[in-house]
Amino acid sequence: MSDVPEIRKGSKCRIRTSEEESTEGEFIGYTMLGNENAAVLRIEGGITRFLILSNISYLDLIVQAPEEEEKDISGRRADTYYG
Repeated sequence: MSDVPEIRKGSKCRIRTSEEESTEGEFIGYTMLGNENAAVLRIEGGITRFLILSNISYLDLIVQAPEEEEKDISGRRADTYYG
């Protein structure tokens, strides 16, 4: 475990965007929104909010989610890809 905090799935955070607005909620991951990278938060009322990473001024990590245990994947079969 590192001393550097991580934004893990389930962490509670507050993000301020370049528009000087703050959004607080549960971090649920990263995704693409068009051709931009976005952080995804679940905010009050169960709404999912996508925040473009290049618009973020800062992020406050309010509560860091616990580290997930490593899962045993030895018995899993690889997914088939046709392409």
